[in-house]
Amino acid sequence: MERLADWVAGLAEGNRNAGLFWAACRLAEAGLPEPDTFGVLEPAATAAGLESREIAATIRSAHRAARIAVEPDDPVSQGARSLSGIGR
Repeated sequence: MERLADWVAGLAEGNRNAGLFWAACRLAEAGLPEPDTFGVLEPAATAAGLESREIAATIRSAHRAARIAVEPDDPVSQGARSLSGIGR
């Protein structure tokens, strides 16, 4: 995590927000809770020049995106797919 935070701290203008989002997604996918992701990445993103409000929004967005990416399909749509061949 320290290497990831160091990488975020060194991001140049124009890449900072996207880089923070990418790093926060990796931590979320690894199972790190959102408050811990803030603890790891917020100081690094501040050092890179991002503002607190932008940092918070980006980390929250990354955690939402990571949850969507790992959640199983909706059971209703799974059932619809399994029934799609009936009656042919």
